[in-house]
Amino acid sequence: QKHNSARLDPNEACSKLGALLPRLYSISSAQSKVGSEVHLSVAVVEYSTGGQDRYGVCTNYLCTRMPAGEESIPIYVQESDFKPPADPSVPMIMIGPGTGIA
Repeated sequence: QKHNSARLDPNEACSKLGALLPRLYSISSAQSKVGSEVHLSVAVVEYSTGGQDRYGVCTNYLCTRMPAGEESIPIYVQESDFKPPADPSVPMIMIGPGTGIA
């Protein structure tokens, strides 16, 4: 609408787009409690710009568009070097900066 003189064929525009980058989320469940399930804490990304409402691609799908009754989605697990202290009695504070969840 700002540049209504621009003309671009939809197929050409789509051919210029790159693949979406993976969305990385931290697991918020303990395997000892949920077995083979993985639970995530997700905050929906929503904002407005130029009078248009915008929504996060993955968070919007997970929280509002995932088909009813769908119990699983395909995931990729990224390896991590994180290891909790060997002694489980040692106090530990875990922080998820930038997650949008407080």
